[in-house]
Amino acid sequence: MDGSEIEAEGKVLFRDAPAGHGSVDEATIAYRPQGGTVGHWIAKAFRADPRLQGRHELKRLKMLVETGEIATSVNRREERT
Repeated sequence: MDGSEIEAEGKVLFRDAPAGHGSVDEATIAYRPQGGTVGHWIAKAFRADPRLQGRHELKRLKMLVETGEIATSVNRREERT
């Protein structure tokens, strides 16, 4: 996107898993971190690496698509009280 802090491009593929057991999701993302290699390691140290963030968000999307909700530990604690 214009004005984005990180230059990136990618694609996401969704396929039905064998025997109707959910889905198989695959993301291919290429990005150019600010600050080159040093910027990549700094982002990784602060858990701001786009690869880690992308993996986390893909898992959340998969939960939402398959179950209609995103499971969190916060929701589980609220249900118990």
